[in-house]
Amino acid sequence: MAFMEWSDQYLLGIPDVDEQHQRLFALVSRLHENVVSGEAQSAAGGILDELIEYTVEHFATEEKRFLAESYPLFDEHKKEHDRLTRQALELQEKFRANQITVTFDLLDFLSDWLKTHTTDSDLKYAQFARGKKGEAL
Repeated sequence: MAFMEWSDQYLLGIPDVDEQHQRLFALVSRLHENVVSGEAQSAAGGILDELIEYTVEHFATEEKRFLAESYPLFDEHKKEHDRLTRQALELQEKFRANQITVTFDLLDFLSDWLKTHTTDSDLKYAQFARGKKGEAL
């Protein structure tokens, strides 16, 4: 069983965003597998880099949608994205400077944040988008 098992509870009904969320879950699970197996931290660093890069790409996708659809909670949601991006880049910098390693605490932080963000902030957007298109919630 994967550390972050994807399930329908995380589906927003927005295919490209759902696909990106699934990939983020998979990347966090890969990072977990790396730590559990005791692989070199350098391998964890590569996965962490990929996760951060993909997260930034994912946030850009969401933010383009928010702007195109005049999402009223854009500023609030973007602040969340910006905060996580700052935190992730700080972690990446510390990792590269050998000040931290990838630990279970870091994995728990990433997992909790992704699950919470998907089922709270992203769900609010999905409900807005479906309502705007006249789809049933």
